[in-house]
Amino acid sequence: MHVMGVFNLPESWADTAQETLKLFALYGPGGSEFEDRRIIDMMDEVPPITGKIQASKFLDRLRQLHREQNDD
Repeated sequence: MHVMGVFNLPESWADTAQETLKLFALYGPGGSEFEDRRIIDMMDEVPPITGKIQASKFLDRLRQLHREQNDD
């Protein structure tokens, strides 16, 4: 059993959250690589009623940024 079961959420959500937090630590406010203005702007957006779409959009942007930084 996984801890996410306590929240009635699939295990995959934990993996997604960990990836998001890792990338956010690199490119969010005070990021260890740098602060990306687009990530900070997304933090200031009012989230839609359902957060799933916003969370997916946020992770997609972080992944894209990470790919751009590692393509050099």
